[in-house]
Amino acid sequence: MSYNQEAMTLNRRHDITIIGAGNGGYAFAAYVARLGYNVNLCFRTLQHVLKLTETKKIRATGAFDGVFRLNMVTSNWEKAIKRSMLILIVVPADGHEEIIYRIAPFLKNGQSILLNPGRTWGAISAYNIIKQTNPSVNVHVGETQTLLFTCRREGADSVKILKIKDKVDYCFYPEAKNITVKDMLEKLFPQMQPVYDIRLTSLNNIGAVVHPATAVLNAGAIGRGHEFLFYRQGITEEIVRIVEKIDAERCAVMEHIGMPVYTFLDWVQDTYNVKASTFLEAFQKIESYATINSPESVDNRYLTEDIPTGLVPLASLGAYFGIPMPNINSIIQIGSSLLGKDFLRIGRTIDNVGLPQAILDRALSSFTPRLEPEELSS
Repeated sequence: MSYNQEAMTLNRRHDITIIGAGNGGYAFAAYVARLGYNVNLCFRTLQHVLKLTETKKIRATGAFDGVFRLNMVTSNWEKAIKRSMLILIVVPADGHEEIIYRIAPFLKNGQSILLNPGRTWGAISAYNIIKQTNPSVNVHVGETQTLLFTCRREGADSVKILKIKDKVDYCFYPEAKNITVKDMLEKLFPQMQPVYDIRLTSLNNIGAVVHPATAVLNAGAIGRGHEFLFYRQGITEEIVRIVEKIDAERCAVMEHIGMPVYTFLDWVQDTYNVKASTFLEAFQKIESYATINSPESVDNRYLTEDIPTGLVPLASLGAYFGIPMPNINSIIQIGSSLLGKDFLRIGRTIDNVGLPQAILDRALSSFTPRLEPEELSS
């Protein structure tokens, strides 16, 4: 079937469901409602959205301003996704598995699920769970490489969108599914660009490079409740050396499997249009980082999300391919000890995800350049 025949169409009669009522969920809800679509916002914790359940109005400031009406604010998973062509999951990646298990029984043929972001192997993990729990349904499952927005929720019904990123890669799994969703996503999010290799979104997980090391090495200040600017003050000349080494270990995996090496500095230029010659310069030049504060607790998503769904997959690949990862393994171990969790046991290892042998075999061969839709459909 040709690309045009397979392409999905989206109009304003369709609902778009956003699962997650945190910073990113609020930003997506305001953005999509602003375009005139019926937005269903699905939450997990009522106290966070109590005002929204009453008014169904969300306020946005920053990249765009306005008050936008939502179609539904609910914790009823079945009701939220029933009429949706597109389901955007916008929660920390350590919550993906729980949500996929919850919605899997209610999914219908043709629906698309996009993890924002997937972190590492998010789409493959979700695809495998759906196939195990609802094997007869035919849905499309994808991931973005990073969150589209730099944003912060402000109060019960408002979000400040500091930046809509210039470019965000996405990929569906299997990769040929990109053909089906490409037009729909471009219509909604012109900043999102398809790539045709799931390793490009999963192994370019920059959150795993930056967040865990910075949070672990500032754990004392965070634990004392000492507020500081996470990127501007928390990343010192000493700490940035560790971040650089973690990025180098990630890039070593990419180089080993024949993929083009995409460094943190490459990502900064693509995502924020910032040119920098050093990591420290980049953190100081990214304007939207200037006001982001430190976490309130050591038990935060920079560790609970980015270690098990970012560093652990890299460590697992390093062990599989025989690539030394002393800095990544050190941060995993210290983070596990700080929180009393065994991230290596619960994280996204090759075995826990059920990473297909075809992906590992592909890695053992050489990198296949990005394929155009016509090539994938032939």
